[in-house]
Amino acid sequence: MIRREDLPESFGRGPATTPAPAPRRTLRQLREEWLAPLETAWLRELLGSCGGRVRRAAREAGVDAVTMYRLLRRRGIEAGRRG
Repeated sequence: MIRREDLPESFGRGPATTPAPAPRRTLRQLREEWLAPLETAWLRELLGSCGGRVRRAAREAGVDAVTMYRLLRRRGIEAGRRG
């Protein structure tokens, strides 16, 4: 019979306790985790193809300019043409 004491410490000879389950994430948290990188990449590409013009990007995306500005702000994307 192999006892816990017979194992090397790298096998985790700590106390025999069950680890606490990780807290469940909400659907909103999961969506944000998955969609944020995709949405950020899409917004950058869209804005780049529109020469940095937010109103044009909004029109191409099918949303109003206010919504586009909110999306850009949420994703930390600086809007507007550089001159």
